[in-house]
Amino acid sequence: MLNSLPPTCTDEQWRDLVQLSRHDHISGADVRIAARVYSQGRDDLNNWLDRLQEPPEWRTLLDLDLIKEREARMIRRADHRANFTSYIDAIRAGDYGMVQLAMGYLGRNQDASVDGENATDHLSTWVGEDVANASLIGFENYLNRPDTPPTCDQIANSAAEGRHWPTAYVVVVALAERYRNKVGFSDVDSERLLTALFQLWYTHIDAQAKLDGLEQAVTAEICTRGLWPESIQRFYEPQLQGSKASQVNFYWMTRETSPATTIQSSCFASKWLQQFPDLSEHSESELIVQLLKARRHDELQCLAASKIQALPKNRRPIWDAVCLITDFNITTARIDASPIEPGLLWPVKEVLTEHLVDNHGQLLVPQYEWLIATFRRIWLAAQSPHDGWCGDRNPWDAFSYILHLINRLGNDARDSAAAALSRLSNFPPDESTDHIRAVAAEQRRIRVESNFALPTLDAIEAIMRDRVPQNGADLQVVIEDELQIVQAKIRSDDVESWRGFYSEEGEPYDEERCRNILLGLLRQGTAGITYDLETHVYEEKKVDITCSAGQLRLPVEVKGQWHRDLWNAADQQLDRLYTPDWRAAGRGIYLVLWFGPHVAENKRLRTAGRGVALPQTAADLRSMLSANSAAIRDGRVVAVVMDIERTR
Repeated sequence: MLNSLPPTCTDEQWRDLVQLSRHDHISGADVRIAARVYSQGRDDLNNWLDRLQEPPEWRTLLDLDLIKEREARMIRRADHRANFTSYIDAIRAGDYGMVQLAMGYLGRNQDASVDGENATDHLSTWVGEDVANASLIGFENYLNRPDTPPTCDQIANSAAEGRHWPTAYVVVVALAERYRNKVGFSDVDSERLLTALFQLWYTHIDAQAKLDGLEQAVTAEICTRGLWPESIQRFYEPQLQGSKASQVNFYWMTRETSPATTIQSSCFASKWLQQFPDLSEHSESELIVQLLKARRHDELQCLAASKIQALPKNRRPIWDAVCLITDFNITTARIDASPIEPGLLWPVKEVLTEHLVDNHGQLLVPQYEWLIATFRRIWLAAQSPHDGWCGDRNPWDAFSYILHLINRLGNDARDSAAAALSRLSNFPPDESTDHIRAVAAEQRRIRVESNFALPTLDAIEAIMRDRVPQNGADLQVVIEDELQIVQAKIRSDDVESWRGFYSEEGEPYDEERCRNILLGLLRQGTAGITYDLETHVYEEKKVDITCSAGQLRLPVEVKGQWHRDLWNAADQQLDRLYTPDWRAAGRGIYLVLWFGPHVAENKRLRTAGRGVALPQTAADLRSMLSANSAAIRDGRVVAVVMDIERTR
């Protein structure tokens, strides 16, 4: 940049460029040399360039402080090593310094934590390799002594009072080391597992210490042992009974979404909504969503009726939002009889957003229409300020949510939805009118596609002559054959295609990357078939892979063996959401990736439920999937299990 400046440039211009670079005795030397062209004959400018390589006083002082701190840290480390070394046998037995050493493992000790190191390196850097190795043995010995505190109940009771048990970190670290070494938890006492799980839930230390996958692995073992309901009850109820009941967060309970855990969680939600009246609005909404997911609408309706009668006015909006789902006609008549509270939108948004996630719930057209018509008059268009803001209950958030509801209604291609959008378009013009009309126009396009007529006999004959699949069933058979060819390539082709599915450490890649590798292999197959990623199909849902031939388009849903929805996605996702697309003709392929049992905990096969034996081969998995799925049994969906297992 200096060389491109004209000779007539001002001193300020070239000096500004020089100062863009860092300068010391080494850095910036070439920049200073290039700048000498502009300082010729000027002692003041040459002196200025010479001074750049000399560090400023503040940097010198900072470097001195860093040197002093580094020396002090080395002295402290030497003292710690000497102390721990003298107790190394007690450390190995799990009887000395366990909490302090566990905090070092977790990177929570300033003398142990060094950027870029893993957990065991934290310890070795701090106390030396011998003490670090003894510590790992000590953690395991502490884990295997169930008489040592704390118990899981002690952690739950402490959480209710806002207190901590530092020794619980030792149990967490012991399990973290097992997880890192892929040892598993099958021989760990259940109470110890619950202790670690409660500590992870309460402190989130796994996120802070970057112990990725640990909480999920412990939860999976708890579920395998059938302890999920017990863990939820023992963790949450002491907190709900304590002085901080209004601050309880039900994230860990609501995160698990398998059918079994959803039913179990909804039972607790119903019980707690009745038993504990002092929950915060957010906590109430979390429990309400659990009941909605379990479709316990009648129970919610009864709860809402009693809550609205008993609660003060400021506590009712969340239950009004519930009634808009469970008892729409009576609720809207009651609400419309008085001036609408603008704040009602926020609990409506909170409840409905969760209720509609992944389309597990769906509002009726009249519900969408009432919400849009009611709140568009109250919350007008607003822009977020350029200098920042806080919270998510601002006027611009409200208007954005109204537009979101309009979009949801526009995704519905039925006549009733089109009529509702037409009525909303004819309201007196306001800030949402243009958006409503644009969505209505897009809806008309979707309706044309959804009502598209099947090809005539003449068209079918033309397709037959070009050897293109005639219908959805034909295309399904063709793609199933293509997948068998891909399977053969993965097993034994000369370019070792199987390697694309594994990392350098020999662990399976994530689902999305594996799907992309499969797509590349499929595209090497029969001409005339087009393969696309994440295509928008029926009702604007996105499917992993679509296989197109002429007007036909077959959806393929891909799941890794570890996926939480492995056992129900063929029915609840593929058959319910994707095969209704008119181009799919009611057909689909459910493609599961089998990596076998010799993988990391977080990539192991998802169990089908308590007491159900795990399949041992890819063929066994295909048989079990077929037996568990109505769509597969009825022939609408074909299950294909891609065997990518490699012998270690």
